[in-house]
Amino acid sequence: MGRPGAPGALRPPPQPLPGGLGELSVAYDPAAMEEALARERRWTLGLGGAWLLLALLLTLLAWRRLSRQLHGLADQARRVAMEEPQAGFQAGFQAGRDRAVGRLAEELEAMRRSLVASREASAARERRVQAILDHVPDGILTVDGRGDIASLNRAAAQMFGYRPEEVRGRNINVLLAEPWLCPYLPEGGEDAPPLGPVGRSVGGATGGPARGPAERPGGGPTVQEAAAGGPHEILGRRRDGSTFPLEMRIAELTREEGPLFIAIVRDITERRQRDAELRALQEDLERRVIRRTRELAALNRELEHQALHDALTGLPNRVLFNDRLRQAILAARREARPLALMITDLDRFKEINDTLGHHYGDLVLRQVARRLEGTLRRSDTIARLGGDEFAVLLPSVRGAQDALQAAAKLVAAMERPVELEGQSFPIGLSVGVALFPEHGEDGSTLMRHADVAMYVAKRSGRGYALYDPQEDQHSRSRLALIGDLRRALEEDELFLLYQPKLDLASGALAGLEALVRWRHPTRGQLPPDAFIPLAEHTGLIRPLTLLVLERALAQLQRWRRHGLETTVSVNLSARHLQDQQLPEQVAAQLGRHEIPPQALVLEITESAIMADPERAMRTLSSLAAMGVQLSIDDFGTGYSSLFYLKQLPVHEIKIDKSFTMDMLQNHEDLIIVRSIIDLGHNMGRRVVAEGVETAQALDLLRHLGCDQAQGEHVAGPLGPEGVALWRGPSLHEPLPQPEPLRQGRRRRRGRPARTGPRGRTGLARQQRARARQEEPGAQAGAQVVRHDPPASPQAAVQPAQGPGLEDVQEAKQGKGR
Repeated sequence: MGRPGAPGALRPPPQPLPGGLGELSVAYDPAAMEEALARERRWTLGLGGAWLLLALLLTLLAWRRLSRQLHGLADQARRVAMEEPQAGFQAGFQAGRDRAVGRLAEELEAMRRSLVASREASAARERRVQAILDHVPDGILTVDGRGDIASLNRAAAQMFGYRPEEVRGRNINVLLAEPWLCPYLPEGGEDAPPLGPVGRSVGGATGGPARGPAERPGGGPTVQEAAAGGPHEILGRRRDGSTFPLEMRIAELTREEGPLFIAIVRDITERRQRDAELRALQEDLERRVIRRTRELAALNRELEHQALHDALTGLPNRVLFNDRLRQAILAARREARPLALMITDLDRFKEINDTLGHHYGDLVLRQVARRLEGTLRRSDTIARLGGDEFAVLLPSVRGAQDALQAAAKLVAAMERPVELEGQSFPIGLSVGVALFPEHGEDGSTLMRHADVAMYVAKRSGRGYALYDPQEDQHSRSRLALIGDLRRALEEDELFLLYQPKLDLASGALAGLEALVRWRHPTRGQLPPDAFIPLAEHTGLIRPLTLLVLERALAQLQRWRRHGLETTVSVNLSARHLQDQQLPEQVAAQLGRHEIPPQALVLEITESAIMADPERAMRTLSSLAAMGVQLSIDDFGTGYSSLFYLKQLPVHEIKIDKSFTMDMLQNHEDLIIVRSIIDLGHNMGRRVVAEGVETAQALDLLRHLGCDQAQGEHVAGPLGPEGVALWRGPSLHEPLPQPEPLRQGRRRRRGRPARTGPRGRTGLARQQRARARQEEPGAQAGAQVVRHDPPASPQAAVQPAQGPGLEDVQEAKQGKGR
């Protein structure tokens, strides 16, 4: 500021002071003030420039230092990125200096440590995953979008024969027999990344775009398409160039750096082999199924045929016949016309079947079926109902006359004997005829009425008969009799009579035959012929025979207690010989009544034995082993076989009464009787003659050497009390040779004398006696059956002693026999 009085000084007006203290007046010089201000500005600028220069220098120094530290951190970061083991962000930094950089280094070190830990954890996870993948049986590969292999497990390396490092980074098609996978195609683009040689062979020689498998030269799908599809079966290639079938599944994983595909491969060589084997088995199974189906179809047809046809004759059976009969009745009722039904039954068939066996019976039935079928029209139906029973349906007849003419043709067809293996067998036929609607309006009624007519024809012997309602009463009576017989077995209506057998050497009682009778409450006493056939037909013969056996043994026990030592005979049927339990039942009855087995004689017929010789042999052998005596009844009337006869353990042969009753008048019957006696003695069997009606017949049998006799002349059937009072006929001294024997000698005059056992002296007789004594039970049975008289006074009176059998034979020897 200038002086206040100086020229140019400025003096503003004075200003009063507050409070009235006075006035203040100030004067200053502007030039001086400007000069002072300039000096002040120059000083300030100089000082500021120095400070700025200093700050720049300090900043440069700080920057250079910070730059060196940051370069150190960058170098350490690079070393950390390169995973050097000594890399770290704390080296070269001292605590307390450059806190920011130190803080940054600390943070970077923490980040490095976290990164290292993360890398170690990731490596551990990769090791665990790789260990898991190495234990997976399937091959697992990771493939990038170009189809290059990123990794593979141990199974994949072993499958293809490579070490893992040999295929990493190579295209997956190197493992395939033919280029298959195309490279990854980004969405919205068509150009694929550059490929190696294998990739170009897949994606195309030019590396150009490929939109679909059909448009690509390689023909294979892209990895995306392969991942989207299911499993693919292709050929793999091993390192040695060999190929094998494999199955590949591809799954896609999405990543920021690009897709990653996981390929799971499996060697399916064994599966292909199994599939081939399974296909071969399937084809074989299909062939078998087709063949089996055809066989089953044929079998079904055969079963259907068998279900509706008789297996033996091939004719319709009862089921098919009933169906045709039902349809024929419906048609006949609708058209108001008659039809005829015939039931046929063979005569003498049972005799052939039981005697010669079922084989011959089957042959007879076949021939009969062919003959009957040949006499009928094509519209007629013939069926086998069972056994020897046939049914014939005539759906178109004008009346009874037509039906009877057809029946006559059937009967005539069977008049010619049946030829079987060089033998002729006469077979008759009985036919019953019933008409619709006259004799019934349904099948069952017609069948029953035709059956009634058939039995009428069989009884009358006319061959055929038309149903007569009056004859139906007899059939109803027969059915009622069967029911009565069942009741009779339970209500004690059956009783026994006993017919004695005479010992022709001593005149003593040789034994008794038990004969059953029926005391019917309304019909009176019935003979065996009235109910025994019914019992055999219905199967009641078994309980009936057991009843007879039990009562006969019980009576024999009572006789033995009173001193009558004898035997009792019981007849058996063919059914019993087929029963393997019969020996046990007989043994039980003998034990219950304390009867020795030798006191029981079981009689069987030739026909019963020949029905089934093998089974009969077993049953009879068991009975003989027990000591039971066996007898062949009605010998000479059946088709017997000497082969079986010599093997059967029988003790006795009974000559049928049809021969003995006529032998005095019929020389042929006499020859048969003599032959049977000779045959029995030569085989060591005793011989019993049935049907002895006269004293002349009895004397003739004595001369012929027969052992025992049975018949009305000896005694008829007696009750238990009559047996105790029985006295046999007297045996006379040797008479002149009976006339039949003299006639036989005259007819045989000029022939050489017979030789053999019948022409020997008493030595043969002694040998036969010794043979009988060696048989089981010969001691008890032979004493009664042979020469010794019974010890009991109730048995019989001692007859006059006649000549012995040896004397008779010697006399015959002296007469030129």
